Amino acid sequence: MTSQKLSAFIRTNRLNNHISLQHMAKAIGVTPEALCRMESGKYWVSSKYLFAICEVLKIKLIEDGVQQSPN
Repeated sequence: MTSQKLSAFIRTNRLNNHISLQHMAKAIGVTPEALCRMESGKYWVSSKYLFAICEVLKIKLIEDGVQQSPN
């Protein structure tokens, strides 16, 4: 998955789960501005934050990408 696709995927899934930018940022330990830059592709999403984002969104990382975890 490219950086742009990952950024769009994160934003889309955050919005689909009705999670505010502020809530997600606090949950992963960044400022809302930093998360906004991650979602727009201006900041690289490090593995530390990617794992935290996946946890909040209930997404499981798999070898070839990501997979939505069943609720």
